[in-house]
Amino acid sequence: MAMDRESLGIAGLDKILGGGIPKETLVLVTGSAGSGKSILGMQYLAEGVKKKKKCLYVGFDSADGGIHAQAAQFGWEFEKYEKSGLLKVLTFNMAEVHVIAVITELERLARSFKPDRVVFDSISVISMYAEVMASAEVKQAMGSVSKDSMREEVVIRGTIMGLLSRLRHLNATTLVISELPEGGGGLSRDTYSEFICDGVIRLVRNEATGKRLATVSKMRLTDHDFIAHTFQIEDKKGIVFG
Repeated sequence: MAMDRESLGIAGLDKILGGGIPKETLVLVTGSAGSGKSILGMQYLAEGVKKKKKCLYVGFDSADGGIHAQAAQFGWEFEKYEKSGLLKVLTFNMAEVHVIAVITELERLARSFKPDRVVFDSISVISMYAEVMASAEVKQAMGSVSKDSMREEVVIRGTIMGLLSRLRHLNATTLVISELPEGGGGLSRDTYSEFICDGVIRLVRNEATGKRLATVSKMRLTDHDFIAHTFQIEDKKGIVFG
């Protein structure tokens, strides 16, 4: 029996994955700044709405209309699809809301909208938020400026694990975007999202050569290679392999 998959709208990457991402899985898209992570996410949503699938974008860009302007550069008419009811865009400013409010609103919308595809851009923002909140909580509990690093780590990890668990239970095929700091020890900023997610797609931009590379580091339920494949980002097309 053939496995249900969701095409990324990127022929080269779909081919590596045997036709696309296994349906209703949680996939981490990770890489350094400028490697193309958000573009991959938008391209995935653009492919979804083209196929009449309900798509949800969750972002943390405080600039009004930011996601729409970025998508328009590649010919993806997100505003049109919002008006048609195929696309919902949720944006938050973490300086003004608590992570619980993000989760509550996400689940509320998911219950009414029932998305097939979700892009969460990015979990690094939640990780940074959790670090700040954990540090403040620990300082308050200790009654001084001293830090209990173990307790702080528990708060951060609990926040990330809780969010990913909620995303998994949306019953959508979800891309979770993460920054990968230079010299980091893991495949995400928080270093454990990669163990919770079903798959990891890593993007790299080599500033010395100008080349971009994509590697599928893991993907449950499907065979794939572990080779780094070159890709380009082109106007009106987005990510193109080869």
